[in-house]
Amino acid sequence: MNKKSEGTVIDWWSVSRRVIMIKLHGNPLTVNVIQEYSPATESSEDYLQQLYEEMDDASKSCKLHDQ
Repeated sequence: MNKKSEGTVIDWWSVSRRVIMIKLHGNPLTVNVIQEYSPATESSEDYLQQLYEEMDDASKSCKLHDQ
């Protein structure tokens, strides 16, 4: 991360082993970024369903109007 963007990180947290969230202070909006590590195409349906649920939980934890 460069010096200019260093101060923009408000918070970050790990949702699971495959999903991480970072909250950035932007102008004029706060930005929530969700990064996920996708499984390979040969992954089981249960594995994929768990990933989708983790992504859904992460997106629901983002406030619609962050202040």
